[in-house]
This record gives sequence, structure tokens and C-alpha cells, in this order.
Amino acid sequence: SLMRGARLFFGGVEVLDNTSLHALGVASGACFQLIFDALSGLDVLTASEDGTAKLWNAATGECIRTLWGHRGVVSSVAFSPDRALLLTAAQDRTAKLWSASSGECLFSLKGHGDAVLAAAFSPDGALVLTGSADRTAKL
Repeated sequence: SLMRGARLFFGGVEVLDNTSLHALGVASGACFQLIFDALSGLDVLTASEDGTAKLWNAATGECIRTLWGHRGVVSSVAFSPDRALLLTAAQDRTAKLWSASSGECLFSLKGHGDAVLAAAFSPDGALVLTGSADRTAKL
């Protein structure tokens, strides 16, 4: 269940505790990851099959910005510890760093030989770790 006072929306429809993804029109596998910014309680970041990541306002359910730039399914998303950066990983063999305030892609991390399945910031936000289907991790 959701945090007390928190509301979650999908496509303008409020998601209640008993709402199924099917009832919302979400195809199987359409959304790979949803990250809630527990520190601010204001934002939700999603990774999607359509090659985008989206930043949402948790209070209103409105999409704040869409991150375009991957050429494949986005499989992982993360907030930096200070919430200034967003991180995405995708099947196009890249991870990308984005400005949370503007949505601008600041840097593309390349070097994996297969899909990047996961990405995370170090606790201090200084480093990024990626994991790939090529069975490697890069720091």
C-alpha cells in the first residue's frame, strides 16, 4: 500500500490499492521500474519499454518531463543522492546521466557489449555502477 497521504496516478487515473495494471491499460512489461523519491515524497521516476524514462509529480500524477535519448528499452532508473541527477540504463548498451531540473542528457556511459540492465549511484553520488547482460559490471 502507499504511504499515508500519498497518491499515485497513471494516465490521469488514480491508482488505488486494489487497482490492477490491466485495468489501467498497462501492457505486460510496459513499465520496467518505478522509483519513488522517499526523501522529498514529491517525485516518481519510471523506466519504460518505449525507450523513455519519465519523471512524475507524485502529488498530482502529472508527467514533469520525459527523458528521450535511448534507442532501446529503458531497464533501470535512479535518483542521485542529492536529487540533482537522474540515471538511466537501457538495452541500447548505454547508461545516461540527466539533469533532474532540465531533463538534458549530460553524459552517455558506453562500453558494455550487451544491454545495460541496472545502474546505481554510490551513496555519495560521485560514482555510477552499471551491470550488463554481457556479465560485466562497470564503475
